Amino acid sequence: MSSSSNGSLASSAKLFAAEFAKLRYGVFDDLGYPGDAMYPSHFKHRGRILPTGAYDVGKVEGTWLHRNGAPGCDPAGGSRCVFLPDPEANGNATCSLGFLPHVTSAAKFCSENSTSLAAPTKHNVLCKGSSAMDVILQHPGEESITRF
Repeated sequence: MSSSSNGSLASSAKLFAAEFAKLRYGVFDDLGYPGDAMYPSHFKHRGRILPTGAYDVGKVEGTWLHRNGAPGCDPAGGSRCVFLPDPEANGNATCSLGFLPHVTSAAKFCSENSTSLAAPTKHNVLCKGSSAMDVILQHPGEESITRF
């Protein structure tokens, strides 16, 4: 099996785990949506435009695309941009499955201690700032999960 096949399988498994966590534990998406007023695809923090998502690195590398997939979208000029994280350039990110499932090193949901909770994700808004990992660990019957 080629390394690209292994990468595709790993990404598929991470996507499955993220979707299962929504169903089993009641977590929500860790990302934003283009043109959405409540859960936007980007937000401004300390003068910088950042992609909406949970992650544990200072800056997520990637490309801003138009909704039709064409490159060159400027989030400062409009809210209809989609952020595509670069899986190769974000090798230091260890979380979140809900935002960076295609990044090899992202192997878990972010905890409260590992990410900035300022991003206006659906999860942060509806769970009042509790991280996805914290929601999972507080779920009845999950006391045996080991915190990473």
